[in-house]
Formats: sequence, C-alpha cells, structure tokens
Amino acid sequence: MATTQQLLNYAQSLTGRKVTVATNPYGGQCVAFVDHLTQWATGNKYNLAYTNAIDLLAKARANGFQVFYNGSGTPQPGDIWVTRTYGHPYGHTGIFLTAGGQPVTLEQNVDGNADALTNGGWVRRKQRLLYANGTMNYSPWIEQQTLIGWFRLPLTNQQTTSTATKTAVKKGKKTGMYGSHLFSVKEGDNEFVKGAVYLYNTATNAVTGMHNSEELKYVQENYRKSYGEDMRMETYSTQAPTYRRLFAGLNTDTKGGYTQFSDVKKQLTAITNKLNQVESTVKTDTAKTAELPNLAGSLKGNDIANKQTFKASVNLNIREAASITANKVAILQAGETVDIVGSATADGYYWVSFMRNNKLVYVASKVQGGDTYGEVFS
Repeated sequence: MATTQQLLNYAQSLTGRKVTVATNPYGGQCVAFVDHLTQWATGNKYNLAYTNAIDLLAKARANGFQVFYNGSGTPQPGDIWVTRTYGHPYGHTGIFLTAGGQPVTLEQNVDGNADALTNGGWVRRKQRLLYANGTMNYSPWIEQQTLIGWFRLPLTNQQTTSTATKTAVKKGKKTGMYGSHLFSVKEGDNEFVKGAVYLYNTATNAVTGMHNSEELKYVQENYRKSYGEDMRMETYSTQAPTYRRLFAGLNTDTKGGYTQFSDVKKQLTAITNKLNQVESTVKTDTAKTAELPNLAGSLKGNDIANKQTFKASVNLNIREAASITANKVAILQAGETVDIVGSATADGYYWVSFMRNNKLVYVASKVQGGDTYGEVFS
C-alpha cells in the first residue's frame, strides 16, 4: 500500500494527461482517473470498475473503504470525493490535494470538450469553494455541484495521521484562534459582498475579508498546522441572518480590515485631490522657471523684468494665451493684484502671465509704446 504523500505525488504527476482504464470504454472519464489511482495505491488489490461517479461511494463501501457523507466528518488530502452534477446524471469525482473551505483538487474531464461524455478529457488541477451546505463550486465559477461525500483508501499511514491529528487538536484548543471560521453571505447585504469569503477570528473578535485565494490558502494551512483540523466554512443567508445575531451578541468588529467600495471611493478621491494639488504646484514652479528668464528680454525698458506683482488699474480680460484673439476666461478687476510668473510680447501688447484656478493665464499689461494698464511692483 502507498502512503498519502506518495498517492498525492503520483496523482499530481498525471496532471495534463488523459488517464484511462481497461474497464471503462469511454476514455478519460473522471471515474477512470480515480479508478487508476485506487489500483495504483493498493497494488491492484482494489478497483472501481464499471461504476459511474455518482455510484462510487457504494462501490467504495463494498470494497471495505472508509466512506464519509457530507456533514459526517472532514475530508483530508488524498480522499476521493463525489459530487452531484446538474447538467447530467453521472456525477463527478476527483481527489483532494488540500482540504478546508477552498480545497485544491485534481479531476479529469473538466475541459468541456464536445466529446467529453464519449472520449473524456485530461487531468486538471482545480480550485474549489466548499461550503457547509455541501455546495462545492469551482473558483472561478464553472457550474454548480454538490458534495455528496468522499472515501478514504486504505493507505499505510492512515492511523498515524489520525493519531497526530487528535493530539494536535487537543493541544490546539488551548490557544486563542481555535474556533475561528470562514463564511460567506449567500445573497450579500450592505456590508458583506455576495461571493466573497470572510474570516471570523475568535482571537480578535473581528471579521476580515479574504482578498485573494493565496491569502485564504495561507490562513487555512496555518490553522491546520496549529490545530490539526480544517477551519470550517459556513454559508449564511439574509433570509435567516443568524450571523447578524452572532456578531451583535459578541460585539464583533465586522469591518475587520475589509474595506467596502464606498470607503475605497472616498480614499481614491482624497488621493486624487492630493495629486492635483501636487500637479498644480509642479506646474506653477515649472512655469516660473521657464518664463521668468524671458521677462527681461521681452520687456526691455519696462521695470516688469525685476518685479513679481502686477496690480491692474482698469478691468482687464484674462485670456488663455498672450493674444487678443485667445479665449477669455475671466476679468481681472481694477485694483486686483496677481503674482507674475512670466511675460510675453504679442499683438502690440506686453503680457504678464499668472496662475488662476490651476491654469496659466494672461492679461495685457501695457501697449507697446503706449498706455499702461497697471502697476508692477515687488
């Protein structure tokens, strides 16, 4: 007999291959893959010949294997599972590589090829979401399936693993995070997003959103190492909101690091405003650096070259460019002062530029060889 680790290693070596057995005339079916694994792990002592996936648990029981139905235990890596399918009556099967609320599996004939029911498919590594009610969907979602149960092959290290697990559980119950669980809210509500997975942490009495599969995997693996068992996965419903009563009774922090979209939007708006302020400052500094050296050359004989402030003596049109044909954007009122950032000569006028509403704008300050429309001073 093989060990669990040997079985897992061998199963993974078959990834991408079409595994067949002589007793199944339909090629690489899902059941052919687990039948092959059973024969390999038991040295050909047992097989799952002439069986559809939906009937595998009965076949396994007839072989004397340990059989578990959903809700009667916790699946372990190396266990062979059976799900009910809704697109056809044959069921589906595969092997758990990891356990917990988001198990990784190996399963055959999942590509959806046109001849899948007659010629089968290939062994693929899949990510699943397993809920307390037995729903075991793909992640990302492909189709709905329901876990019926699983069976455990008679591997050589089975008793040792069980003893180690019991010891770890007994020891782990004394620590703070024991009893934490994962959950999702079936319909979603104004706080919990439909389809998202959350962690209720008993150590901190807080709920935290799981942001990706790697984060979830890390939590599950560390919990398993600490307590010798898988963290349970619950599915709550707004129709019977027991989770609300639970968290209210425990005074739980349900924000717990999970940021809702409205909060993200506020944060992004604040960041955008800050960036606009920085950009405005950069533009102002750049304009001053670029245009001030041109001031003296453009206004020879005019003391604007050494001044920084312009005070209008009459109402002046503020324009987008140094031109009498440029768009008018506002009026510079008589007596109003502005900080000069540059100058230009065009259309028979001297122009000064300044910043208004984060934009560089211009007013005519003097007619070349004629009237002055304002005062320039330090």
